[in-house]
Amino acid sequence: VETRLAAADVPSVVEAYVDDFLVVAPAESASLAAETVEWALGTAGLAISRKKSDEVGPVGAVKVWLGIVWDLDTMEVAVEAERARRLRRRIQRARAKPPSRRRLEKLIGGLEFVAEIVRPGRAAMHGLRRALADLNAGEGGQWSREAADELKWWADVLQRPDRLRWPLPWRPRDSAATVATDASTTGFGFLWGDRGWFGAWPGDHTSGDMTLLEARA
Repeated sequence: VETRLAAADVPSVVEAYVDDFLVVAPAESASLAAETVEWALGTAGLAISRKKSDEVGPVGAVKVWLGIVWDLDTMEVAVEAERARRLRRRIQRARAKPPSRRRLEKLIGGLEFVAEIVRPGRAAMHGLRRALADLNAGEGGQWSREAADELKWWADVLQRPDRLRWPLPWRPRDSAATVATDASTTGFGFLWGDRGWFGAWPGDHTSGDMTLLEARA
């Protein structure tokens, strides 16, 4: 779907969760976007349920889809407050006692979904995925330092509304700039064209998780 929309030169956001799709496009491109999506899904042999289909065309200023709030006035996307509260409760239980494989799968699934919005959420999943792999292999039972740090990071982020709202992630038609970043346990830096910046982390990060430090850079 994304490839076809890009070929049609339609700026858009495409999100999918199992068999649910959401496509957001500018009003002037809405009809073309709808036709392109229908054609792409039909070509792939996927049937569209007209009865279950939501509005095709202009929608209200605020659209809620699977716990994600799309504000088309401010052009921002955010995690719905109730979804954030549910995830915090799951994390609190998990931090108190490592969950079963099924509960950990549900927790990871919920976090991966909101990681599309919460940045750098995807980087804060590696330890949890390894914990799930250990459970599937009949091992584990206790949180690793990496997984414990990730749970703590998520618990903090999910109670901060400012971290749960980001500009609408329009797919760029062309790459306009390349930014390179790097980090260590003492500081961070990044390079944009011929410009460079660097700085030191506040506090002691010598025992911090390098994946999270690089993602924060």
